[in-house]
Amino acid sequence: MINIDCNIIKDNDFINYLYETINSITIYFELEVDIKVNIVDYLKEEDIAVMYYDNRYNIDINKDVYNIYKDYPILIETYLFHEVTHIYDLYNIKQCFNINLSKFKWEKEEDLFINLGYFFWTEFNTYLTTFKIYKDYIDYETKLEIIKQIKTTTKKEKKMSKTSNLNDKEILDFYYDIYKIVYLVAKNFAGQITGKRKYYKYNDKTVNSKEYKYLAKTYKYLSKSLIKIINDGIYNKKLKTKLFKLGKIIYKRFYNYFNIYTKEDNNYIFLAYYSDVE
Repeated sequence: MINIDCNIIKDNDFINYLYETINSITIYFELEVDIKVNIVDYLKEEDIAVMYYDNRYNIDINKDVYNIYKDYPILIETYLFHEVTHIYDLYNIKQCFNINLSKFKWEKEEDLFINLGYFFWTEFNTYLTTFKIYKDYIDYETKLEIIKQIKTTTKKEKKMSKTSNLNDKEILDFYYDIYKIVYLVAKNFAGQITGKRKYYKYNDKTVNSKEYKYLAKTYKYLSKSLIKIINDGIYNKKLKTKLFKLGKIIYKRFYNYFNIYTKEDNNYIFLAYYSDVE
C-alpha cells in the first residue's frame, strides 16, 4: 500500500504523479510492501531519502523536488526508481537474515561490519540497476571527484589530529566526509559498469597520484567481494557472511585510512576517531 502525505504542497496532479510512478515501479519489481511518502522540508535541496521503520518504508521527498517535477518529471521518476530499488534490496536482504541497521552503535562487532557492507552494497547495487535504465538522465562522479574528497578529508584529519577537545559536531562532520567517500566509490563503481561514461580516461598526473593508486588497489579488493555476492545469486543464506566480509574491506580501506577504529563502551561497539592528542 502506498500512502502519500503531501500537506506542504497542494497539487493533486503532483500527488497522483508520485502515486502512479511509485506504484508502477513496485509492480516492476513485484514488490508488495507498505510505503509512506512524505513531502518534507528538512532534507537538503532536491533530495529524496528512504527510511525504514519496522515493516514500513518511508520515502521522504524534499519540497524543492516539486520544482523539478514541473520542469523535468523524468528526473523525479529516476530518483524514485533509485529509492524504490533500495527498498527492494533491503526487503530481500531481510528475507535472508535479520539485519540490524544502525548508524552509531552496535551490540557486536559483526553487526558493525555487516552495516558497513550493507551500506556499500546497497548503493552499488541500486546505482547499478538505476544506470541500466536511466543512464541518459543521471551521471556519476569520476575518480577525480573522489580524489578531491579524499584530499579534503585528509587535510581535515591532519588538522584534527593536532587538536585537543574535539566537539561532537566536528567528529560527526568528519564521519560524514568518510561516508561520502564510500558513497562516491560505490556510485562510481556501478557507473563504470552500467553508466553512460564508463570509458572515462584519466591523465598521467592523476593515474600516478598516490590517491589514485590507493583507489585502484581498493577497487580490486571490492571487486572480488562484489563478484562473490553477485555470482551466488545475491539473496541467499550466504549473503550475511559476504556483507560482513565486504564491510571489513570498507572498514580497513576507508575508516582505518583516516584513523577511525572500533571501540567498546557500555557493552556497545562503535566507531571512534583516534588522534595524536590525548
